[in-house]
Amino acid sequence: MQTRNVPQSPHEMAEIFKSMDHDSRVKILKLLCSAKNKRMTVKNICETMEMEQSIVSRHLGILKRSGVLERKNEGGKVFFGLNYNTCTGSMLEKWLGACK
Repeated sequence: MQTRNVPQSPHEMAEIFKSMDHDSRVKILKLLCSAKNKRMTVKNICETMEMEQSIVSRHLGILKRSGVLERKNEGGKVFFGLNYNTCTGSMLEKWLGACK
């Protein structure tokens, strides 16, 4: 069984919640939860949400820095998805699935 990293302090947990304190970021997280393979390229996120790349990139950066998202480079493309190496990925997927 894989060990998941758990936020070690109230500050770390607060940073996770602060990173989700924006409607667009919650929408991005919901989009990623519903996506095939639970990840998408920045371009696909922009097209689906009808938002400019600079705005989406800013939101993705905030979510990544808090540990909520992970970034992977594959074949010249950058993919973002929930970070399942921490407890937040699974926890958020369940929470966002309940938020219809």
